[in-house]
Amino acid sequence: MEFVRSYAGLVDLENLPCHVKVIGADPTLPFAYLPTLDLVQMDTVDYDFLPEATHYLQLEKPAECAAALREYLDQAGR
Repeated sequence: MEFVRSYAGLVDLENLPCHVKVIGADPTLPFAYLPTLDLVQMDTVDYDFLPEATHYLQLEKPAECAAALREYLDQAGR
């Protein structure tokens, strides 16, 4: 966790060269993290989460993850 936290602040979310969608764990669960530690950047992130999913959301809710990804790709025209 300390390793990840040390680099998380280096990502410049406003200047990423491509479209990015973050699909994360339920932020109301213990040990869940938002996509940035700098909450000022939160409005620059296309962020969604799967309710009642931990950071293993791809294993816990594979159909929901795939549906969220497909929806994003459809909206992005990909």
